[in-house]
Amino acid sequence: MQNEHFQLGNATSVTAASEGEPGNRYFYLSLESERGVARLWLEKEQLFQLALAVQRLLSSVSPDEPTEGSDSEDVGDMDRLDLELVIEKLVLGKKNVGNSFFLNAVELQPDEEELSQTRGNATVEVQLSRTQLEFLSNQALEVCAAGRPLCPLCGVPIGIEKHRCSRTNGHVKI
Repeated sequence: MQNEHFQLGNATSVTAASEGEPGNRYFYLSLESERGVARLWLEKEQLFQLALAVQRLLSSVSPDEPTEGSDSEDVGDMDRLDLELVIEKLVLGKKNVGNSFFLNAVELQPDEEELSQTRGNATVEVQLSRTQLEFLSNQALEVCAAGRPLCPLCGVPIGIEKHRCSRTNGHVKI
């Protein structure tokens, strides 16, 4: 079974978002380019760690470096991609020249039963500018922070139900 590799090329839009109510949310990255779109579903912790990795990477690269020229190809005859994948692994890196970066996402390994019925693991790669990465990092941190508020005493998320804080030792009425 062959693994597929999808090249989106240069991103025109990148968005971090979630769906659902706090405590029951699903997180994703939405990538758009001239070659197509991809919605990459991931865990909240993956999104948070991606935001931190972007900040570390950008702090190590001078903003004054020129942006590498576009490596876009003629997409006239190519089928437009429309992908939706659950992601297991993200790889973020800098291209060899200038202020150009890439994000590589590897699809979650299917179960043994599903493996025989599917195409195998897929990989999606997209090129991003410094500005797009800065926007993605800030937006991802906002999305992750927009969940349930944390108890100021114990740090546990406070849900819709009453919160019984272990630090109050039963002395606070709920």
